[in-house]
Amino acid sequence: MAELNALTGQRNSPPRQSALTAQDNQHNWSTHSTRRVSPPSGFRARSTSTSSVEMVLASCQPSLLHIALMLSSLGMKQEEHLRALARLREETRDRELKEEMPKKGVTVLEWAILMDKLQGW
Repeated sequence: MAELNALTGQRNSPPRQSALTAQDNQHNWSTHSTRRVSPPSGFRARSTSTSSVEMVLASCQPSLLHIALMLSSLGMKQEEHLRALARLREETRDRELKEEMPKKGVTVLEWAILMDKLQGW
């Protein structure tokens, strides 16, 4: 302590106290700690990867944003999944997905729009 006092130029001075009393501190803490900020209505947590898929779907004309959940249920949750889909040979893509997509509610035209978009990358 003497070394600390020597460095700061203080001699036998009591430790400084905050201008706020303990009660003030407790009051400030309790009012701030219980305050919650709600996210805007309609907000839902999303991973960035889902957002990137949704951005691709939204950029289609017309927008294919409404098929995002269907694609996700088939395992296409990241933009890289869509890129891989575009790189598949047509025969492989048709064999694996052509029957499954209509079962999920994706129309032939929506599928064609998505393929055009992905092949344009």
